[in-house]
Amino acid sequence: MPHEGYYEASLRPPALDDAPAAKDWGEVLLDRVAYMVDKKNHTSVNLQFKRDLDGKEVDLWVTLCFAWPPRLSYFCCHASCPNDKEEDTRLFFREPFVFATEGNLAVITLCHGRSRPSAFGSKKNNYEYLVYQAPSSPAGKPELIWVPHIPASMLPSTGVDCIPSSSIGVVRYNSNIFTHAHPHKIPLAPPAPILSPAVALARPKSFPSTPPTSVLSPSVAALPKEDEDFDAHRIVALAYDYFHDSGNSPHGPYYLCIYDSKTQVWTRKPAAIPQPLLPFDYICDIDMVITIGGSSRGIMGWVDLWNGILFSDVLADHTPCSPLRYVSLPKPRQPQNCLPIPLDIGCRFRDIVFVKDSGIIRFVDLQIHTDPNIPYSETPSGWTVVTWILEGLNEGLEIQGGLSFRQEHELRSSDISNYNLPQSLFVTNPILSAHEDGFLYLRTNVSSRTSSNSRVITVDIKHGKLLDVQDFDMQRPNTYMRTAISSHLMPPVSKENL
Repeated sequence: MPHEGYYEASLRPPALDDAPAAKDWGEVLLDRVAYMVDKKNHTSVNLQFKRDLDGKEVDLWVTLCFAWPPRLSYFCCHASCPNDKEEDTRLFFREPFVFATEGNLAVITLCHGRSRPSAFGSKKNNYEYLVYQAPSSPAGKPELIWVPHIPASMLPSTGVDCIPSSSIGVVRYNSNIFTHAHPHKIPLAPPAPILSPAVALARPKSFPSTPPTSVLSPSVAALPKEDEDFDAHRIVALAYDYFHDSGNSPHGPYYLCIYDSKTQVWTRKPAAIPQPLLPFDYICDIDMVITIGGSSRGIMGWVDLWNGILFSDVLADHTPCSPLRYVSLPKPRQPQNCLPIPLDIGCRFRDIVFVKDSGIIRFVDLQIHTDPNIPYSETPSGWTVVTWILEGLNEGLEIQGGLSFRQEHELRSSDISNYNLPQSLFVTNPILSAHEDGFLYLRTNVSSRTSSNSRVITVDIKHGKLLDVQDFDMQRPNTYMRTAISSHLMPPVSKENL
C-alpha cells in the first residue's frame, strides 16, 4: 500500500450486474477490504460519530454489493468530516475491513489517522469497531452501530495497541431465552452418545451412504426458527495473558473480552484451563473464529488452522471461568516438494466451517502436487482435497470422552468431471460453503509470482464436479470470506423481476 494513500485499486470497484431478486442469496464470497468510493443502493447505511483521535465528526456510509459466487461481492466505505473546512480524502490509515460475520451481522474495523498507530502510545482508541446489522424482516432497514472501545486494561500485554481481528467473533442470541440468571430456559435434550476415537476410525470407508453426525441435538438445532428471535449479540475476543501467574491462579492464561449489545459494555472473563491439556509446545496463533451459536447455546471456536481449536460457550455466564475445550486438527498432508508456495499461511491450505442446515463442523485440507517423474519441479501437477467431520460435540462442552475428526471425502483434481483447467495451476485458499453442503471454493493462479489470470472456482466435493469458474480481481493483496448476510439483504423487486 502506498504510504501516502490507499491502494489505487481501492478507488475503482469492479462492476457487478444487477441480479434478480427471485434467486437465493443464501451465501456470498465477500472481499474483506473496502473500496473507498461513494456508492449507494438498498444496503446503504449511514453513521455519524466523533473520533477520539482529534475530536472530528465523521460521517460514514457503508454499502454492500453482491454477486453470485464464485464471483466476489464487496463493500464500499465513504467517510468525510462535515465540519472540517479542509477536504480530507483520507481519514484512515488503511481501508476498513470486515473480519467477522454471523447471520445478519458483520463487524467492521476502522483504523484512524494517516500513519500506523504507536503500540506504546498512551491512546489505545485509534481503532473503531462497527456492527453492520441487516434487517431481520423485508420491511426493515439496515443499521450501522458504533461499538465502545475495548478498554486498554483488557489488552493482552504492553506494546499491543489492539486485539488481533482474527481472534474476534460474533454470536447472536435471544435475550428472552438467555438471561444472566438462567442461561437455559428451554429444556435441552440429553446428549447423544459420544463415539470414542477407536469407534470413529473403525467406520467403513464408504462415506457417502453414512450421513454426517450433527454437533447439535434436534431440539437445539431447531432453535430459533426465525431470525426475528435474535434480539441481541455478543462480540467476543480470545486473548492470552503473557504475564499470567499459573502457579497462584485457579484458571489458565487465556481470557475472553466480551461486548454485549444489551449492556453495551466490555467485560473481561478468565477462561478455565483448557481440557484436555494443550500440547507443551502449543502457541496461541489464531487464524479464524467459527460460531455455532443458537438461542440456548453460544459455542464459539478459535481456530489455529495448523494445530487445533479452542471451543468455549460464551453465553455461560453462570460459570466463574469460561470453559475451554481443545480439539486437535488432522495433520497437514501437503507433500514435500519444491513448489514456490508459502507453507506458513494456514488459510492458503485449510478451512473449517459450521454448516447450519446439517449441524456439522467440516474441515478441509488442500495438497498441491508435482510430477513425481520431474525432480525438483516448481510446477504443480494437480491437487487433492480431503475433508473431515468433527464428532463428539453434542450438547455442550461439559462432556466426558474425546472429540475427534472422521475423514469424509478425498478428491483429486484429475477425478473431477468437467475439469478442463490445466493441472499446472497453483490452487490456494479453500473456502467451504456453509450454505451449499459439500461445495468448495478455490482460487487458481497460473503462477505463484503473478496475480494475472486469477480465478475462483466452485467444486462439488461430494459428487466430484466442477460447477463454475469466474475471474478474480487481484489488483489488491486481499482475502475474501463466506458470509450469509446476503440472505438478509435481498435486492428490491422491480417490475422486470416480477
